[in-house]
Amino acid sequence: MRVSIAIPVYNAEDYLDECIESALNQTHADTEIVAVDDGSTDASGEILDGYADRISVSHKPNGGTASALNRAASMMSSDWFKWLSADDLLKPCAVEVLAGGGVQRLGPRAARCIFYAEHDFIDGDGSPATGTCVSTDYNALTPFKRRVMLLDHFYGHGSTSMLHRSAFEKCGGFDESIGFDEDYEFWLRCCLVHGYDMRYVDGNIASNRIHAQQLSSLVAAKEAMEKEVRLKEHVLAMLSRRERRRYRSALARHQRGSLPIRARRRMRDAVLGRMSPAASSKLVSAYLGAKGALRPRERRGHVESNGLFDLVQAEVGPADTVLDLGCGILHQTSCRRFGPGLPTDGKFSMLECGGYLGCDLFDKYLDVVKRHIPTVRLDAAEAGERFRPYSYDVVIALDVVEHLDLAAARKLAVDMKAIARKSSIIFTPVTMDSNEGSIGDAWGLGRNEFQRHRCCLPPDWLEGEGYECVFPEPSRNTFAVWRRGPDDELPPDPDVRLP
Repeated sequence: MRVSIAIPVYNAEDYLDECIESALNQTHADTEIVAVDDGSTDASGEILDGYADRISVSHKPNGGTASALNRAASMMSSDWFKWLSADDLLKPCAVEVLAGGGVQRLGPRAARCIFYAEHDFIDGDGSPATGTCVSTDYNALTPFKRRVMLLDHFYGHGSTSMLHRSAFEKCGGFDESIGFDEDYEFWLRCCLVHGYDMRYVDGNIASNRIHAQQLSSLVAAKEAMEKEVRLKEHVLAMLSRRERRRYRSALARHQRGSLPIRARRRMRDAVLGRMSPAASSKLVSAYLGAKGALRPRERRGHVESNGLFDLVQAEVGPADTVLDLGCGILHQTSCRRFGPGLPTDGKFSMLECGGYLGCDLFDKYLDVVKRHIPTVRLDAAEAGERFRPYSYDVVIALDVVEHLDLAAARKLAVDMKAIARKSSIIFTPVTMDSNEGSIGDAWGLGRNEFQRHRCCLPPDWLEGEGYECVFPEPSRNTFAVWRRGPDDELPPDPDVRLP
């Protein structure tokens, strides 16, 4: 696997030698380095020419970071593009970590991902400045939820990022007209418009340098943050009206529960608005600490009791119609009261959507939920015969497939994709013996024949059918989502969705 390390250079003579040496010193042997001098007025161009026997060098008039990155992408001979800022450093293991923990782990799906990892901070002399920035690990979320997080805030430092060259062909490269946040705009466009996925890779692979020239440029950061709002609207405008509503609705739900994040951002804006050119790295350290970028190492645990409901809601837009092929489990997890007894006290949550039909084979479950939602008695194995292709936006089967025999379970997973206009969702145990509880126990209904586990659709099989799997409860359950491609042609909306 060959990787191209792209270095956009503008007036970086003080740090450029060290940067290039860090790129040359990779443990992953099959790498090339492509450096673009973006009209530097110092000695950067001469320094690059001194490495011309070991790296590819290009000189161009000043056009900004985006233009230099696009030039580097056009020069690369490999399939993988690795960005490195001219004042930053790569750890020797950087490419090896991204290749092993990202590309090789995901296989063919890696070509649709933007990988990112952790980094630490150094000062102008190369000494440790503030510690390690533990990048946010959103891998346990669904791809849609990860995109909502990206729309809410930028994550994935440029010098830790790597992506497939096809992203430039499909998404159009970095926008040379905006002059700021080129990486954020490109990430948003790739993910929201073209269906790419942000993927965290565990490991500290780079050092981000904090120096006087950089600090003086941060005086203008407040204006850039204000422009960021317009940048997001610029990308959202590329989506259909329906998709824009979906993302804005999901973002609003997220931000309603994110007051601490907004408080940290207000502090960030206040700090940057008053920062002088002589600000020290200690001030930057305090700012980053308040932002939450510096924190003890922590790993994501399993999703809490209402997590399943939240994961499904993140996939459903406010105008979407939903076909739920096992409505008992979703609404059991949404109830605010658990334990013996049925949820008859009115504390019953409902998906925000444009239409909903709940199906189940167990009459006792239907008796519970039909007070709150439209229902029909249905054997999920018959869904492919009962519902027309493209008749619902989202089709979900939560704790359903394991109660069918193996052939019927596999057929259902395929039929769900045909019924869905947008996506289908399956929640199922990872193995036959990984789910000992039952909804019947939680509602005080007792065990019954319908709850007996008959098969298992393992994650590998689901991924082979195009489902993307995340694990909200490691070693127990799989949350698998299949999404129709953005280029798939669909018939017009049917006149009637709900029977």
